[in-house]
Amino acid sequence: MVAPLLAVELLFRSKGGFSNLPHVISSVSLFLDSSVELSHSEACKLASIKLLDRIWGSSAVFANFDTRFPVGPFTIRKFIRTDKHYRQHQFTFSMLFIVKKNNLEMAR
Repeated sequence: MVAPLLAVELLFRSKGGFSNLPHVISSVSLFLDSSVELSHSEACKLASIKLLDRIWGSSAVFANFDTRFPVGPFTIRKFIRTDKHYRQHQFTFSMLFIVKKNNLEMAR
């Protein structure tokens, strides 16, 4: 699970009624965080390992998603976990960019 955005944590910390509802904080944070919808190859262009970790971590909720019964709207986070061809495509393009930029830290 990905950590909530700091702004969301601070907002809900000031509202005492939400202290026992961590799922609300997580849901609001994911709703507001558009960075988790970037593709891995786009995130690699920004050279941010933290961003890559955030994107992958936010897609964990779809790890055991049954694609035979699609539920909800399309998201890149769901697609990267459920479609092996798209996942391989993103890996390939990410690695091509990383090698071209000679960024060995991101390659690990």
